[in-house]
Amino acid sequence: MKLNLSTVLAASLLSSSLFATASLAQSTQGVLVELFTSQGCSSCPPADAFLADLTQDQGVIPLALHVDYWDYIGWSDTFAQEKFTKRQRKYAKMNADRMVYTPQMIVAGQMRVKGHDSASVLSGIAAAKSPITLTLTRQGDQLLISASSDQPLPGDILVDLVRYFPKMTVTIERGENRGQAISYHNIVTSWQNIGEWTGKAPLAMTTRATGDDPIVVILQQDGPGAVLASAVLK
Repeated sequence: MKLNLSTVLAASLLSSSLFATASLAQSTQGVLVELFTSQGCSSCPPADAFLADLTQDQGVIPLALHVDYWDYIGWSDTFAQEKFTKRQRKYAKMNADRMVYTPQMIVAGQMRVKGHDSASVLSGIAAAKSPITLTLTRQGDQLLISASSDQPLPGDILVDLVRYFPKMTVTIERGENRGQAISYHNIVTSWQNIGEWTGKAPLAMTTRATGDDPIVVILQQDGPGAVLASAVLK
């Protein structure tokens, strides 16, 4: 059988294109929603379920940050980290709140609502606007972070990198939710600052990012303050 040269060339180009697409995964930008929750909190399951619903919206980046201050009532949250409790307390201090509680959702670093108040959360998501275009591109074990703005920005913008598990079900044996098997979504496992951006010139940053867990990059005013942009790479 005689092969047509044009057919062979077209097949070769298609193969190269598919390889390039596979090696360059790109991100989706969305509104950041942080849920402060706990496996030991009897009021939290409805908020956890609402967060699961938000994971279906491509315009939203919902993250569950499990706190440790309910561990004393009989069940130690298997996902809790002290740094998440500290983050929630910093939000409270920034806004002169006298206490922290669960479940609480914070939209774009600014709007603070009870985690099961879905109407208020959805209203906050709809109102959130970003002047920044943020793009994440994975090349092997390297993550390329690019951002630019169509308007002046405040200086000292934190660049944070977050990793999370998409879903896990936990059977809770003690405490207020004992006997329940609860599914949790977008469970944050690590949250680290990897640099700052002045906002005066486009951002171009490269960092190492190994593993298969989804990656979120957050551009946020220090404090923590307003989230200026966030993007996820799955």
